[in-house]
Amino acid sequence: WLMIDRQPCKLFLPTPSDKRLPWDELIPQLVWRGTDFRFLSIQNDLERPSFEKHVEGKGNSNANKNKAATTILRENIHKWLPRWKGVVYTAESEIEATRTKTLPKINMKFADVAEGGKHPAIGAKEYKKWEKIGFPVA
Repeated sequence: WLMIDRQPCKLFLPTPSDKRLPWDELIPQLVWRGTDFRFLSIQNDLERPSFEKHVEGKGNSNANKNKAATTILRENIHKWLPRWKGVVYTAESEIEATRTKTLPKINMKFADVAEGGKHPAIGAKEYKKWEKIGFPVA
């Protein structure tokens, strides 16, 4: 829902009125789902991180690989495409939520992969190495 002054915006009501939740029952979480479109990278100097180039073999081998990848990507956040920045913010939010035993405040992940014909991101070969370390890309 898009909320304006704690009221649902009438232009964005995907749910019938009898199914809508009151403001106080909504989950306080920023959610985004979308596709990792490659064309965005040709519009500027931003890039998508590569697991092999930016994460694999970096850092302490005994460290939590998800936390290590998150730290590496956060240190270079200025380089990433906006959609990948969202994934990094999600990783940070999930780490914080685990530590505080709360719900992550940010949940921005890829739903689809565009190249090779649009297909689901979860389990996609493009994200296999990210998923293996528990990084929340999809």
